[in-house]
This record gives sequence, C-alpha cells and structure tokens, in this order.
Amino acid sequence: MLITSGVQIYGGVQIYDIPGYNGILLANLVANYSSAPSVGSTWTDSSGNGHNINIVNQSASNVAYPSTYGGGVTILNKNNAYFDTGIVAGTLSNNFTISMAAQFNISTTYWATWWGDDYYSGNQGYFGYQSSSSGITFGSVNGPTTVVFSTIGANIANVNIWDFTISGTQANIYLNGVSAGNLTITAPSSVGTANLYFGSRHQNTGGGYTDTSPGTYYSMRVYNIALTYGQIQTNYQTLKSTYGLP
Repeated sequence: MLITSGVQIYGGVQIYDIPGYNGILLANLVANYSSAPSVGSTWTDSSGNGHNINIVNQSASNVAYPSTYGGGVTILNKNNAYFDTGIVAGTLSNNFTISMAAQFNISTTYWATWWGDDYYSGNQGYFGYQSSSSGITFGSVNGPTTVVFSTIGANIANVNIWDFTISGTQANIYLNGVSAGNLTITAPSSVGTANLYFGSRHQNTGGGYTDTSPGTYYSMRVYNIALTYGQIQTNYQTLKSTYGLP
C-alpha cells in the first residue's frame, strides 16, 4: 500500500490530509453541496451525512436556478429566501470551516449575511456578512471583526471561492485560495442550538431569519475542523477551473 500523506506513529500511520473525489478533501466533511438543484426546494448533501438544504420560501419570485458554472441557486431579493442546512451549531463547536463559491448582488443594502449559526442576544454562534461596500464582518457574535478589501466592491459581484476557518479564538478568511486576513476573536462560551444558514443569519433572539444576501450560490462545504492553508489550496486548485478562476 502506498501512503502519500501522513506521519508514522508507534507502529501505525496517522493520515492527516486525505484527498477525496477529484481532489476535494473528504476528511471531516460535515456537508457538501456540490451539485445545485435545477428545481424545487431541496439541495442534496452529497457527503452522505444527510444534511440536505431546505431552500426556505422557495418560489419563482424568490429563487432562480441558473446553469452557469455547473448550476447554482440565486436568491433574487433581500429578505425572502435563504438556505437552512439543518446542521446544529453545536455540531461544529469552535472549530470549523465554511467554504463557498458564490457571487453576490452588491446593489442591495448591507447587513447582507453570507452564512451564520448565530444567536446574537445569547452571545452564541458565528456569522459572516457584507458590512459595507468594502468590508466583510466575520467572527463570533461576541467579537466580530471587519476585514476591509480595497477591491471588494468589484470582486464580490463576480464568482469567487471563499473559505472561513475558526479554531478557538483564531479566525482566518481566504479569497480564491489566498489568505485575506487572520483575526483574533472572542470565542463564545456556547455555540448554541441554532442551525447553520447560508444566505441569512438568525434574528437576534435566535429564531427565524433576517438580513438575507441576494446572489448566486454555486457550491458550499462545511468541515468540523479548521482547514490548513495547504488544504484550502488543495480544494481551490480542484475547483478553480469550474468557476473560471486563475
């Protein structure tokens, strides 16, 4: 047997970097939304873990299904449709990765949430949202940090691959496989019981939804570890040609 990635430990081998189908890392993968639906309100989780997305408020006036870049789902207007993964925040604890290929409608008002498992009033959970024409706020509800990109106004209207990692109090954001910020945050004492949403956060009370983000979501993945830079690069190199990225 040929082992290409690992370290020998006391008579065995610990494999720490496992490539999956077509190079996508499968180890610690909680959910994989790689093939968007062309109709309906269900986006199937191809990881085998059963975390199928419910496209909430799916209707012809709220959602479209473009075929570009292999297919995606578009939230047409602010504060109507969003994606409920059914993944409870506690499943991810304080160590996880959110990966997504998406392009956003920057003409909308801000407080446009890309993903969140937050319970703001209870100081629980995490989120990432577009806070201005040139900034993303990302972190825990105890201490989110704004990361400013000088070209974000032009960039997010195009398809990009974003990766957000949390490891305790360390948060990292990557844009198209390149580090775009390393943050120290205040990790919440509890990550709560809210589900992970894409395209929305929860209301401050922890229930319902608010601040949805119009745009097209092409693929998303959720890991229960903070991926390393090398692992982020592995996934990016596998996916970049799908989205016409360098």
